[in-house]
Amino acid sequence: MELLSPVLQRLYADWNTLRRDGRHPRRDDFEPAHFRYILGRMSLIDVHSEPRRFFYRLHGTDMARWLGFDLTGKFMDEAPNMDWARLACQHLAAVVDSAQPSVAWHFDELVGEQLWNLEALVLPLSRRGDRLDMLISAVFHHKPNTFPELARPHSQLQTLIG
Repeated sequence: MELLSPVLQRLYADWNTLRRDGRHPRRDDFEPAHFRYILGRMSLIDVHSEPRRFFYRLHGTDMARWLGFDLTGKFMDEAPNMDWARLACQHLAAVVDSAQPSVAWHFDELVGEQLWNLEALVLPLSRRGDRLDMLISAVFHHKPNTFPELARPHSQLQTLIG
């Protein structure tokens, strides 16, 4: 599958333009004002190692409202919804392990008490350009039955070759 949301397609294309010599974009190259079209759905996440933890520098306001909690300034393992945290952590870890962008699709999937119809894109980012130590995450919510050709419920995680 490819990215389905035009907004996530645009973010992925913009991320690609910031890359230098095939490396991840640097944090200094990433100016949030240029991404106004998706800021409310986007998060900036620090990657801590040993032990691996994910710290939300910014948790998009639309995402916080949809989830019912804001993780800005908190670690993922502080999230009150552990079903969501488990799936999100798997996705973030897959990007860190592969050092490649990744997309997850969840259609008609019950997570905790929420029925998900969404697509989530996670992109690697680097403070200095030499190692992956930050992530950009963005989510687009689709209307139910937007893609009737997909078996239901549908959950898939796929690495994108960046």
